[in-house]
Amino acid sequence: MKLLAIFADVVIEHFRSRMVYLYLALTVLAVGPLIGSDSGTRDITKTGDWFPVLAQASASQIEQRWEKLAQNSEAPAPVLEFAWPPAEPLPLPVEKRLVQLDLGGGIPLYIMEMPEAETAGILLLALGGTCDEQESEWGAADLAAALMNAAVKEHPDEFPLLSNPVHAALQQWEMSVECLPERFAMAVESLAKLALQPPVDPAAFPDTVSRQQRALDKQTSDPESRALAAVRANLMPGLRITADSQLIRHNIGRLDQSELRTWLERFLAPGRLTVVAAGPFDAEAAAAVLRRYLGPLASRPWNPPPQWPPAAAAAAAAVNVESSLFDDAAAAGAVAITPSAGNKIDPRIRQLVDLLDVDVQLPLRDEGLIYGGYLYGPYRVGQGFAWEYSFTSETRKIQLIRAELQRWTKRFPADWPDSIISALPLRAERKARSAGTQPGGTCRYIADNYLQWNELPISPDAAADQWAACSMADIRVILTAGGAQRVTATAVAKPKEGRK
Repeated sequence: MKLLAIFADVVIEHFRSRMVYLYLALTVLAVGPLIGSDSGTRDITKTGDWFPVLAQASASQIEQRWEKLAQNSEAPAPVLEFAWPPAEPLPLPVEKRLVQLDLGGGIPLYIMEMPEAETAGILLLALGGTCDEQESEWGAADLAAALMNAAVKEHPDEFPLLSNPVHAALQQWEMSVECLPERFAMAVESLAKLALQPPVDPAAFPDTVSRQQRALDKQTSDPESRALAAVRANLMPGLRITADSQLIRHNIGRLDQSELRTWLERFLAPGRLTVVAAGPFDAEAAAAVLRRYLGPLASRPWNPPPQWPPAAAAAAAAVNVESSLFDDAAAAGAVAITPSAGNKIDPRIRQLVDLLDVDVQLPLRDEGLIYGGYLYGPYRVGQGFAWEYSFTSETRKIQLIRAELQRWTKRFPADWPDSIISALPLRAERKARSAGTQPGGTCRYIADNYLQWNELPISPDAAADQWAACSMADIRVILTAGGAQRVTATAVAKPKEGRK
């Protein structure tokens, strides 16, 4: 019996080993036809798919193709055939330098020649914005920017190379793009189309209008927004940044395309507008491209830059805002600095203040007093500037935060310890040199630190050299702002006592 058992095991193992070959044969027979057929795989050399060129099809046509594909899994993938215009390389510059030219109509044009750069940047800066809207225009700056960005996203075939190009701020409004140098002309043409034929029809983008309104609704229940609004109304009553958010919300709902285009035509005009470009190209050659496409802006009527009203002569006592809509609390403080008669504030103070942002909030974070903090500004107020700071915290800690803000506004920005002041020149130098390595950063640095304040710009490299030569005593002189007069204000927003 033992021998029979051994024989049976040998026979079973023999057939089991042979079954492996049978399984393999059946698999080949089953899968072979599928491999030979067009089962979702495509020979891209035959079909021409995989985006050989950018499609002439509109966004709606492309969307219809994708919907058809989703309904029929056997349908071929849509073919997008883009027709890029021929590349238009510009002559290379000899050296790195900032060149001042004119776009026409008195619109300043600054071009940074950067022989070693691998990209090109363009920035259109318009002075003014939310701060100087008339009552009938409240919300126009933010809404126009949101609609234009929505149109670029919805119709990339109409605005090639652009991606979220428009930015609205309190005292400035910008359009920008960064691209390959050989596509500089194409990028300028896209920006020009956006500026000269702005797609700002609220009816075409109702979701965008709703998002803008929801953002304003949130401000009603946001303690930080309410505290900042109270500080601005107290310290800078002449600026149009103190309007109630619900009034702005209502106005956004009634603005139409005609009104927004009228506002943009008046706003993107000589007197308000400056153009900056940077890249590996000769300045005159780049200026010719910019004038070719942006030239019509120069024929618009002159619109003088805004005259910012001065700060309040003296701020009222600290303001308290209470609401049952608040979950947490926030405190905001602001300081306005106005030069004394015959003096002028050194424009470099703005760059130093930006660097002090972290130094203000880190100690409070380390002590567990705040969730977060943010420095706003500077804003132009009369012949001087104003900065704001806001902190969010727990309600039980908010009085401590208010005391810290009162201390901050009294010492800011001049009364800082040597341990912080001594590091500022090197930090400012590094920031300038970093900005000067990329065309987009160069345009931004020139616009934010000089053009926004009607100052004659210098290149980031030249600014870095200035900072490298600054001593701690020089920094102290800049921060004292020429014996400037100071006005301060604080506000607290907290949940209403006894709320459920």
